[in-house]
Amino acid sequence: MANSDWIITGEGQYDFQSDQGKASYGLLSLARSYGKKIALITSGQGGRNAGFDLVLELPDLDFSSVDYKEKARQNLDRLIGMAILDEKFS
Repeated sequence: MANSDWIITGEGQYDFQSDQGKASYGLLSLARSYGKKIALITSGQGGRNAGFDLVLELPDLDFSSVDYKEKARQNLDRLIGMAILDEKFS
């Protein structure tokens, strides 16, 4: 962590339970102690006010669809690509 510019973590859906000690919240606290920027990748809007420097929100998935895993992969690729193009990790 000491040699990183950004810490990137993810959680299926960041919510009130996340602040109670889930891994992404623990990483947020650790990143702060090192003075590092931290990004959260999640679905939903629950991480917006949690203190992350950047929150990347994935669109909802239709888990009844047979190709939901591929769609999830595409959504993540698109989200990260857009964040890089928009220079959000600067």
